[in-house]
Amino acid sequence: MEVGLRVVRGPDWKWGLQDDGEGHCGTAVELGKPGSATSPDKTVVVQWDSGSRTNYRIGYQGAYDLRVIDNAPAGVKHPNIICDGCKKHGIAGMRWKCVRCYDYDLCTHCYMADKHDLDHIFQRFETASSIGLEMGPRKGCAKVQLKGIFVGAKVVRGPDWDWNNQDGGEGKTGRVIDIRGWDNESGRSVANVTWTSGSTNVYRLGHKGKVDLKYVQDAAGGYYYRDHLPVLGETDILSYIHTKTSRRWTPQRVGRKLGQLRIKYPGELVGSKLGQLGVDTAMSWWLGGQGPDVQVGAARLPSSPRHLTFNVGDKVKVLMDVDTLKHMQEGHGGWNPRMAEYIGKIGTVHRVTDRGDIRVQYEGCNNRWTFHPGTLTKINTFAVGDVVRVKHDLEQVRDFQKGHGEWVEVMKGALGKLGKVIKIYFDDDLRVSIEGQTWTFNPRCVTLVPGSATELNNTMHANQQREEHASKSFVYPLASLLSNLFIGQQLESTSLDKLVREAAQGHIEVVRDFIQKFPDKVDGKSSGKTCLQVACHQGHMDLVLYLLSAGASLQIADDDGDTALHYSAFG
Repeated sequence: MEVGLRVVRGPDWKWGLQDDGEGHCGTAVELGKPGSATSPDKTVVVQWDSGSRTNYRIGYQGAYDLRVIDNAPAGVKHPNIICDGCKKHGIAGMRWKCVRCYDYDLCTHCYMADKHDLDHIFQRFETASSIGLEMGPRKGCAKVQLKGIFVGAKVVRGPDWDWNNQDGGEGKTGRVIDIRGWDNESGRSVANVTWTSGSTNVYRLGHKGKVDLKYVQDAAGGYYYRDHLPVLGETDILSYIHTKTSRRWTPQRVGRKLGQLRIKYPGELVGSKLGQLGVDTAMSWWLGGQGPDVQVGAARLPSSPRHLTFNVGDKVKVLMDVDTLKHMQEGHGGWNPRMAEYIGKIGTVHRVTDRGDIRVQYEGCNNRWTFHPGTLTKINTFAVGDVVRVKHDLEQVRDFQKGHGEWVEVMKGALGKLGKVIKIYFDDDLRVSIEGQTWTFNPRCVTLVPGSATELNNTMHANQQREEHASKSFVYPLASLLSNLFIGQQLESTSLDKLVREAAQGHIEVVRDFIQKFPDKVDGKSSGKTCLQVACHQGHMDLVLYLLSAGASLQIADDDGDTALHYSAFG
């Protein structure tokens, strides 16, 4: 590791606003040393753009406080690679290579600015000699605004200032008009500043680990995909377990050494002894032809295994040219010239092999072709505007909802009902409008009802009439909630069921009145869910803000370990 790296807060950050808030940038200016009392080994000193300076963990006690946003200031360059986004020759900093498209590369700026197809998977190359690490698709991933000393920032002299009164004197301000490299030594490592005195010059912003400036007013530097950035200090030994706790695979940190891992899969339990894994080593288990809910790998392995996104019965297409397909098939089922005949045609996933390759059956073809998963694109069988019917089977729907929007008891009212698809998520989950409520469903929970628009309109009209009738006779449900509590403790759970149901429907007045009278019930649960969790799931922002102001906990988890933040992602 070299000084000069530009960093942002990382996965184990617990230092409040030392960085001036998530997304704010700093520079690694000093590496920790063994035996040092102030900055020991596996720590690094960061000079934040705001002016504060302290050291952080980059492996110390197994914790990682920082991510690398840019290593160009440390001199990293890919001299023979052209960015296909901005067309610059020689990518400075990290290189991002598309797995699906032939010879397509992006620089960090273009990758984070959403150049190219967001559904495509890229490899991240931290240096010209490093191994490529596959990222999950950018579509749907969390983005954070980058802030700090960028074009437009208002700055004053900083900690390493060595330029006399070029700035007009202590306390004088200037504006950043450009961020550039220092000759051929480093990229994006100096800031070009125009001072109020009228002079203009360049000043170090990471070059050789020096920082001449600090901001008094930050500026935006674009956005970044937080989970696609490398974690500073991670080595090539075991550091992650990937768990499918929601709709996507998420890296969960584990100890640096792991003796035995037990992987639970429906009806089965598998144990495997693990040691320290090498750079290119990954372990995953396939049981009954399907993928388990855990993958183990080294720190330099993909955080989103692609081959686990396909299920038997999925409709797929090959959407790439013959040469690219032929190249990607090496070691993944091989190449047969007849496979070219099925490019662009819809096939059905017949099986997922033990290696994660996909066996596809095409109509009218006796052969089943084995494809590299990266060559296939899943085809939606639903479209926005489609009319669907939710299945009647409660247990089946509840089971299908795990990891796909999740299940709340109030959804019982949607079983067997007609609805309209209003959104399709990146993982094919459906947002369905049913009788004025919207729900996120696993597509396996609904069936397409062709030609039923008239029926749906009639149903919705009838529901509207019922709602109008109900509103005329509506008396604050708070009365029944309170009466249940007053009757006795045995009915408290019934009251909480009703309260959570009101929260799921966004009835903020009812919830507010209840919580004001019984503030200790703000985290009460119904079927394992709190008001905050269901409000997050349904997107009732005003209610969410009220519940937080009333002391609702973001940390409380449901029976599956999911918090309110998970529910926000599910919904």
